[in-house]
Amino acid sequence: SFGTACIKAELKIICNKELLNTIHDRWIISENICYNLPPINTIYQGQYAEIKPTKNSPPFENWWTNSHDILLEWEEIKKHLVEKNNYK
Repeated sequence: SFGTACIKAELKIICNKELLNTIHDRWIISENICYNLPPINTIYQGQYAEIKPTKNSPPFENWWTNSHDILLEWEEIKKHLVEKNNYK
């Protein structure tokens, strides 16, 4: 389990439209490695794609600082979703 392996998982959501407009790819970022991911629609459609490590270093700290914790800040995230008519 995550707890016994000393693994901590966190998930944040970026709601800032200006910041979102600067991001195209999807990423899995850890302390020691970074992966570039294909769009989720590509995976859903069964198209061939790769999840591969990259040496590129996206501005993770900026993204993390300017995002909302999905558990602790859900009401703020929901407010943004309601404004975009993506949540009822």
